[in-house]
This record gives sequence, C-alpha cells and structure tokens, in this order.
Amino acid sequence: NPTLGYTVVSFKEKSANAIARYCKARHYVDEPTGKHIIKSKIPASTEAEEEHEEDETEFISLHVGDGNTPKDAKTGEEAKRDEDSEKYEETEEERPKETDQAYFYRKTKEFNERVRAQPNDIALWQQFVEFQDEFAFSSRGVGIVIEKKLAILRKALQENPGSAELRLVFLNLAARILPTEKMGPLWEETLGKHPANAEVWRLYINYRLSSFADFSVTALRQVFHAAIATLSTQSVKDARYRERDKMMLSLFTKAALFEKRAGYTERAVGLFQALIELNCFCPVQYKSKPYRTQLTLFEAFWNSEMPRIGEKSGLGWNTWTD
Repeated sequence: NPTLGYTVVSFKEKSANAIARYCKARHYVDEPTGKHIIKSKIPASTEAEEEHEEDETEFISLHVGDGNTPKDAKTGEEAKRDEDSEKYEETEEERPKETDQAYFYRKTKEFNERVRAQPNDIALWQQFVEFQDEFAFSSRGVGIVIEKKLAILRKALQENPGSAELRLVFLNLAARILPTEKMGPLWEETLGKHPANAEVWRLYINYRLSSFADFSVTALRQVFHAAIATLSTQSVKDARYRERDKMMLSLFTKAALFEKRAGYTERAVGLFQALIELNCFCPVQYKSKPYRTQLTLFEAFWNSEMPRIGEKSGLGWNTWTD
C-alpha cells in the first residue's frame, strides 16, 4: 500500500528463496513464517516516497489574486489599514468625551470668530442661525431658541442691511413669537427697503392672507394691486425680466383665486378675461400707444357688454368696433 509506505507480498514457502534476492531481511517489518505462507512487508520504493513527499508540499491556492496567497490571507495594505483602524479605535476610547454643552459652546465660539472675520458672508450667518436647532437643549425652550436666532440675525443685518434674504429669515422667525400688530411695521419697513423684490411681496401677501386680525377683502385687493403695480414699474436687467414677469403672473393668479374663494367668482373669471383681451387681442392701431392710453380704450370695450373671450360669440377686443 503506497499510502501507508509499504507493500504486502504473499507467496508460498517454496518461492521464498526466489523473492529473497529482491528483498533483504533488514527491509522486512514483519516476517512471521507459516507452514505454507510467508507474509512480508516491504517498504515502498524511494521514488514513491519522494513523490508522496512532494504531493504533501503542493497545494491549490484559494486566493483569487496571484495564485500564491490563500484567500483569507491579507495583503500588506489591508493589514496596515486594519492596524490603523485598531489604533484609531483605541485612541477614541482613550480620548475623553466632550459633553453636548461643551461642544455647543465651542462651536458657538468658532462661529463668532468666523462671522467677525467674514461679516458679509450671508450663507455663514444662516449656518450660524441653523446651528441653534442642532443643540437646542431640553432646558432651552422654543422661544429662547428663536430669541437667540433673532439676536444673531440682528447682528447679521447690521453688517448686511441690504440683504433681503436675511431680512426674510428674520421676519419668518419673528412671526412665531411677535403679535400681529408688531409684525405689520416690520413688513412695511421691509417693503420700503426692497420694493422691487418679488419674493418679498409674495411672502408679505402670504402673511396678510394668514393674518385674521386685520383681514378684509378690500385690504387684500389693495395689497395685490400694489404688488403688481410696483413690480411692473420697476426696471430690471434683461436676465431678470422673464423672472419678474413670471412672479407677476403668479401674483395675478393668486389674486384671482382669492376672489373666487371669497365668493366673487364672476370677478375672478373677469380678471382672466381682461388679462387675455388686453395682452392677446389688443387692436393693431392701439399697440404703439402708451399703456395708460391702452387701458382707457380697453375700458370702453369692457363696458360695452360685448361678448368677451371665453364667452359664446366672443371674438376678442381686436374685432370690436365702437
């Protein structure tokens, strides 16, 4: 049996002398003699032993890479990364933990230093304000957090008095803790500083729509009229012209929806009819005239009770004859 390292040979007694010349007695492991049978154990050949030893030293690599490294063996880079990770974990465990309050004070100090160095960085001021929400401790009520934010924004507005963005953030926060009678003057002040800002008008109208203390249909109509009229007279650069018109159209749509929800459905429909007639069906001979003159001429058509666009037999202002 080559696996066990020896060969078993069975032969009759009379053949013992014939095989003895191939096997020496010192090679026998066991040689019991019987009357008819001699069993001898002969070691495998030296060549077989060498092949067996070579087979034991050879193996099939399970590593996907170069074929010389086992699959579970780690490369030098992986071993170094694991070692660094262990060192980092040990460092974190040994490092004293910073309390939330200590972290808050440290970050506040950092923000104060940064805004002093960069007072005109609007985004940085906003980050400082938003940071107050991240560490609003249980002992700090919502009102205290808002007051802290407002204090930061007041400093920001002192450094950036022309920033409508900061001003709107301030008004949005102030509305959460200040009564309506105090918010009105703040909004009027903001509109005075930023009359051409469509976003300021949009948020101001939202504020008036949600303010029930001084709510009235007539007052809201005046606000919508003031917003559209002010924006239409403001000169803007070409790049912002389309943006301004989109905002004006959005405010006009909101005004019509307000009329409908207030119960003035015919007035809401009439607003859209007038807008389409004036801008899409203006007579050719009137297009070169000033806008005020166009409105006077259009008023004559509107009061004539002729069918308007959207109504049966309504063909448009440009087909109407006085």
